[in-house]
Amino acid sequence: MSFDDVKSVLRGFYKARVLHFFIVLLLLFFILFRRIFVLQIVDGDSYDTDFTVRTKQTMTVSGAKGDIYDRNGVLLAYNELVYTVDICDSGRYEDNEEKNQKLNKIIYDMCHIITGYGDKVNTDLIIGVDALDEYVFECEEGEKMRFFRDIFGRKSVNELTDKEKAYTAAETIDYLCERFEIDEKQYSKKDIIYIIYFRNLMKNNSYQRYLKFNVANDVCERTVATILENSEELTGVTISRNYVRKYVDTKYFSHIIGYTGRVSQDELSELKEQDDSYEANDIVGKSGIEKAMELDLTGDKGVQEVYVDNVGRVTEIISETKPTKGNDIYLSIDAELTKKVYDEIELQLSRLILSKITLGGEESRYQYNAYGDITDVFIPINDVYFSIIDNNMVSIATFETSDYDNQRGIYRKFDDVRSQVIDRLRTDLKDGDTPLKELPKDMAVYEYYIYQYLLNNSIITRSRLDINDEVYKKWFDESISLKEFLVHAISSNWVDVLKITDETYQSLYETYDSLLEYILEKIPYDEGFQKKIYKYLVADQVVTGRELCMCLYEQGVLKDNGEYDRLKNYGYSAYDFMINKITNLEITPAMMALKPCSASVVLTHPKTGELIAVVSYPGYDNNMMSGTVDPEYYKKLRNDKSLPLINRATQSLCAPGSTYKINTSIAGVCEGVLGMDESLYCGGIYKTVTPSPRCWAYPGGHGWVDMTHAIMHSCNCFFYEVGYRLSIDSNGNFSNELGTTRLAKYAKLLGLGTKSGIEIGEAEPHPSDINSIASAIGQGSNNFLPINLARYVTTIATKGTCYNLSLISKIVAPSGDTVYNYEPKVNNVCDFVSEAVWSRIHEGMRLVLDNNIYFAGLGFAVAGKTGTAQENLKEPNHALLISFGPLYDPEIACACVIQNGYISSNAQMLTGEIYKIYFNQKKDEQPVINSGNTVND
Repeated sequence: MSFDDVKSVLRGFYKARVLHFFIVLLLLFFILFRRIFVLQIVDGDSYDTDFTVRTKQTMTVSGAKGDIYDRNGVLLAYNELVYTVDICDSGRYEDNEEKNQKLNKIIYDMCHIITGYGDKVNTDLIIGVDALDEYVFECEEGEKMRFFRDIFGRKSVNELTDKEKAYTAAETIDYLCERFEIDEKQYSKKDIIYIIYFRNLMKNNSYQRYLKFNVANDVCERTVATILENSEELTGVTISRNYVRKYVDTKYFSHIIGYTGRVSQDELSELKEQDDSYEANDIVGKSGIEKAMELDLTGDKGVQEVYVDNVGRVTEIISETKPTKGNDIYLSIDAELTKKVYDEIELQLSRLILSKITLGGEESRYQYNAYGDITDVFIPINDVYFSIIDNNMVSIATFETSDYDNQRGIYRKFDDVRSQVIDRLRTDLKDGDTPLKELPKDMAVYEYYIYQYLLNNSIITRSRLDINDEVYKKWFDESISLKEFLVHAISSNWVDVLKITDETYQSLYETYDSLLEYILEKIPYDEGFQKKIYKYLVADQVVTGRELCMCLYEQGVLKDNGEYDRLKNYGYSAYDFMINKITNLEITPAMMALKPCSASVVLTHPKTGELIAVVSYPGYDNNMMSGTVDPEYYKKLRNDKSLPLINRATQSLCAPGSTYKINTSIAGVCEGVLGMDESLYCGGIYKTVTPSPRCWAYPGGHGWVDMTHAIMHSCNCFFYEVGYRLSIDSNGNFSNELGTTRLAKYAKLLGLGTKSGIEIGEAEPHPSDINSIASAIGQGSNNFLPINLARYVTTIATKGTCYNLSLISKIVAPSGDTVYNYEPKVNNVCDFVSEAVWSRIHEGMRLVLDNNIYFAGLGFAVAGKTGTAQENLKEPNHALLISFGPLYDPEIACACVIQNGYISSNAQMLTGEIYKIYFNQKKDEQPVINSGNTVND
């Protein structure tokens, strides 16, 4: 082809339309290529960052819980808006190792910022660190097993292996450190607990990575500023404004109101069955009304659609539905009355303690009658001094390093004696074979404590112990030495050898030597063991009361008003000092935890079944438990011997004593074995059965008495006979089972033997199922709660109307509309009891308190029935009184129980003061404290 031909073709192509299209197409490809180059190469990092910080999330927002008020509108629980620190796992990781290292470091840095400014990190981990810097479990056995269930991934506690159940606290930490790749050499033990706690929360909710967990509440502005300044490094850590629960006058209402906390797995499963909006980071009611009324107090959640950046911060709210506040709860209790009753309990307990303190030593503890029976129990002053240590009013852990010469001096005395004790133990456990009961008293105490220590620390495995083993029986009877028992325990495989030595192939006695080495290494530093030594130091006055009283000022328990120098310079005796402080309630019965140190009073409206006061002494500060339990405070409560966490009104079972005799009277008449006016003879001993039980009036007796006067005099022989008659079957044969069944039937109908209906948790009452004759006077295996007694006496006051008791007055929605108003709930009516029988019972109860000095001046008659329950001959009896008044038109019914209150007249004294408070006749006169520890009602 010639040049002209090519030129002609090109000229034709140039003039063709397809050329124009081809040029446009090339231009478009060029523009597209350039744009892709800019997007991926030039601005790739920028767009990647923009994508990362624009993650879209849907978040739920919890609203404020409803408030709680008393019947008169007095605020008891409310919400406060505060700064909180939260954390979630919002990071991006190349692999699991990077994830673990980053999260561990973030949690560590976050917690150090929070604690560095004096704020507290919220953790509920059941493992803590003791004074020896060793890991320990700080929970009950059941809670520990549930924790094991969760970390080992079992569906139930029953699926745990024996090995898993036997994990020590240290082994558990090691296991979790390995799981989360936590370097135990890099972090302190406290830091490891923080890291494990939050890592475990995240793991349990890994299917919801962006779920936030609360770390700290009510943090200061410096904590807020520092976390925000370091937000790039603290991925997933955010600052929020959230509501926290606050409580008013905490010690008075803690058992009723309860507290809130992070929902557990078990609670979450249960709540989701009723409301599927509950999530793993929710704060829910854990006890009391907070728990019982959780669904009412909690409002509907809000929902937010948001964009969050790469550290979890919300950058834009796309849409939002606001949460609603929960309903307000109005309780039936009167707050002012409750506070006055609580204060009266504390005052009367302190006066009772004061009346029992003696300057004598151990020999002055008991008073005996001519028959050798203990008739009174006293409190040697050394017990009062030792309570300063024993119930942790002061910390013995700081004595050695204290700035005060006094405390360091106490420690030196203790340390010298401890060395001697350890030497004696080494000698006895190595070479001795003296049976426990033949040892000097202090050595027997120390060695038995060692046995308990080995049990509590799972060195001796409880599940392996054979209680039918002959050697175990001898140990239990104290007829062999601790060494003999431990050698046998090792040979019987009761001892977990791997916890005391790494050696796997040892002989029996080599293993025993390893166990002995373990004991002598650990036991000197155990606080419980140290207190055993201190007890003898105080009893022997090696450590003096003056020195211990000075510690109360040195450790800030008491405020110094010049008395410290008087103590220091011997210008103030320790005895006078303690008497003064107890009198002024600067040192309370709860602080000492001597007996008595607890009581409960329950007041009802007989006409409605409403509870107007449910008081349990002592209480605690539920603000320290709100949201997340303060671990140090919770540890203090768990170690407090006055048991402040127990609601005495609904959890503390007690024999009813002679208050049960009303039930026996009604059972006897209604079963046709007792005439309402029939008289029975009391000669002081009930000889119908053998062995023959005595009346409290022995060696005297009450002679011929009818039901009314048997109630008045609380005649045991009368009610023994009724119990006997109730046990005779149709063939004339005696049957304990028949008698106890009949008694239990009426106890249930009268509201004593079944749960009361109160909204908060209550223990199960237990009508007696043994020994019908003893059961008839309130003994046997009868065990009831103060709340049961309150319901029982309310039924008696109303002549047979048995209510389900209630704490709820009304429920009010945020709109102000009342969604619930209390209506009396009648459980049953005892219409099988005639008016004539009720009249005789009420008259007998009137006579019980007739001309009683504690109820004088009220202007009306009060009906009551006393009770004294004996559990341990060497401890004070329990004192009880059930009552209602005025007799003919009752306004209140009252159950009063003083644990270890000696004698029922002390319950009368307390109840009389409560009636004066309720009817506005309270005066400040000094009541008469009754002596004795006898059962005379």
